Order: sequence, then C-alpha cells, then structure tokens
Amino acid sequence: MTAFDPYLRHSVGEADKPLREAGPVLWSDSAGAWLVTRFADVSAVLRDPRFESFNLHQAFARITGRGSLSFPHLQHYLEASLIFVNDPDHRPLRRLLSRTLTSMPLSSLAPSMGKLARKLWRGCIARGECDIVRDYAEILPSMVSARLLGLDESERQAFFAATYGLMGAFNRGCSIARYRDFDARLGALRGTIDALFAERRRAPRADGLSRFLEEAASLGLSDDAAAANLTFLYLASVDQTSAVIGLGIRRLKLQPEIAAAVRTKALDEATLIEELIRIESPAPQVIRVATAAVKIGGVDIAAGDMLILLLSSANRDRQRYEEPHRVTPARPRHVAFSEGAHACIGGAFARVELAAALMPAIDRPPTWIDETPPEWWPLDATRRLRSLRVRFE
Repeated sequence: MTAFDPYLRHSVGEADKPLREAGPVLWSDSAGAWLVTRFADVSAVLRDPRFESFNLHQAFARITGRGSLSFPHLQHYLEASLIFVNDPDHRPLRRLLSRTLTSMPLSSLAPSMGKLARKLWRGCIARGECDIVRDYAEILPSMVSARLLGLDESERQAFFAATYGLMGAFNRGCSIARYRDFDARLGALRGTIDALFAERRRAPRADGLSRFLEEAASLGLSDDAAAANLTFLYLASVDQTSAVIGLGIRRLKLQPEIAAAVRTKALDEATLIEELIRIESPAPQVIRVATAAVKIGGVDIAAGDMLILLLSSANRDRQRYEEPHRVTPARPRHVAFSEGAHACIGGAFARVELAAALMPAIDRPPTWIDETPPEWWPLDATRRLRSLRVRFE
C-alpha cells in the first residue's frame, strides 16, 4: 500500500489502519517521502513553522521544462495561488481571501443558503431519481460561491466548467494531455475574469468580488496573481464542501440512525457536521517540506525532506478517538481542514453551508441509494464521489 493507493483514498479509516500500526512516521520509496500517520505527529507538523507547503509550481516547471511544453495559465495558477505560497507572501494573501469570504456576514448568508438548498432538494425529489452528486452536491456550493462573489449564472458556469476536476492537476503522474486540458480551461476562464475585473473597477458593487479587488489593489497584486487567487478561492469554497455533501448524504442513508438522532434532538446539528467532516476527511493528505533538521515521531527528518501528512488517518487515530468510525458528541478537534499557517480559510463558511445542505437530506431522505461500489474522482488531494444515484418515492 502507498500514499497514492486508490483504496487508501476511497476507504478512509480502516484502509490506512495498517500504516498507523506500522509506525507514526514511515518512509515510502514510491512517494519519495515520509508518511505521517497519527494525529499527534500530523498536528505537530501542521503547526510547526519549520515545515512549509510543497512548492508544486517548481516541480511542475521541471516537468514542462522538458522540450517545448508550455502551460502558462496553469503555471500562473500554481505560482500565485495561496495554497502553494509560503511566508512572507502567504499571510497577506490569506488576509485577502479571508476578507473576501467575510464580505457578507454568515448570519445573513445562512438563510439564503438554506433556501437555495431546499429548492435544489425539492427539484431532486420532483425528478424521482437523480444523481445526487451532479444534481445537488456539486451545484449547491457553486451557486453559493457565485452569490457571495456576485457572479451571474453565465459567469458561475464559466468558473464551474474551468475548475471541474482541476484538482487532478495535483495528482502524482498527471498526464501531459490533462495538463493541456486544464491550461486551456483556465485560459478560457481568464477571459471571463478579465471582463469581471474591468466591470467591477468601473462600477464597484456591494459583493465579494468588489471587496476582493479592493483588497488585491491594496496589496499591489498583478492581475495574474489576482486571477489565480480568485480561481483558487472559488475552487476551495466548492471542492471540499461538495465532497462532504455527497459523502455525507451517502453516510446518512446507509446509517439511518444518525439522521434519526438528529430528528429526535439526540444529536445536535453542529456535532453532526463536525463529525461528518472528521470521518469523511475530504482532503485525505497534504504535503509539507522540512526547512530544517527536525525529529518527528522519533524519526530524524532532514532539511529538504518531503512529508505526506495523512489527514484521514489522523482523524481515525484510535489513540485520540474512541470508536473513530462513529458519530459521537464532544470529540477533540480534528485536522480535516488542516491547522496552522495553511489551515482552511473557509472552515466557518463551509460548516454553515454543510448544515444548510444536509438538513434537507435528514428531513426528506432518499428512499433508495445505489449501494454498489461508488464512482470516485481519481484524485490524490480530494476524497470525492463522482456519481451517486438515489431515488425518491
């Protein structure tokens, strides 16, 4: 088993149990990296400033440097977006995106999220049978993000089409053909973004995009960097939320006692959301690089060594969570949304959105769900269903 084994990605929890039992820090020849498997060590690395985010754009540059390959739009995205940038540039970018996400108070957004979720869910019920991932889990976060930013439907669809499956660019061994496809889609999106930038600069609005441009101007960001981070903000606010919605609906149907506990108030909504995030772990792993020699889990890590932090494994660590597969109140914190300098900027936003998305599935669950092995996105960085058929009767 390796860090990139599909079974490990899709069977979170028990599948990575052998890795946890083998040791807290293990060397992987296939990955060329240390695998960090247990909560205490994963959390320690995430919070330690001696570890930085993996410089993926430099690795990508080495790939494209062979021959005459050129993927300028994808390269700009990898060079400039928050997730791949370390300090001193990381903090100002983080502040920019955080202020954009809070340009509308969650207290005012939550009712509109709930209203939109119920409308989409009623549409699924009316169809009788549908793909709950493609018809609901992927659409709702996209529409919520569009409302936050102030995008119209055609602009939302442009962002959705350009970023659909874009996390595949981070896969180990991603093909040149896929890089070409991602680059072409980001290039098409850049035209939409440039038009949006020009329009908002002429006539600012009371929306997230205008706030984004105001903050970006104060930082002196180029349009290339601003476009990359706007794309990242949209993708980050959609991808993992979509993943937890789809996986959460599946778990609620296959374990009906969870929904029953919520309906009878034996389980509160906040606990449900937090536990689904922990159990499903939409980002199964993140990569860090040591900038100094350090000891982790009793293992000497050299400066320059790469570490793959298995977040999904950490969130099922029995040394921290008794019966980790169960939804249980009053759990200690998890690392599903990371920690430290690169913690998820939209965690609070995602939690409110997940509550809005999953309550209709609790109030009016599907009567049938396809229990055959589900179709998954082939992604290293995200654990996400690609399709899930359900039926309402």
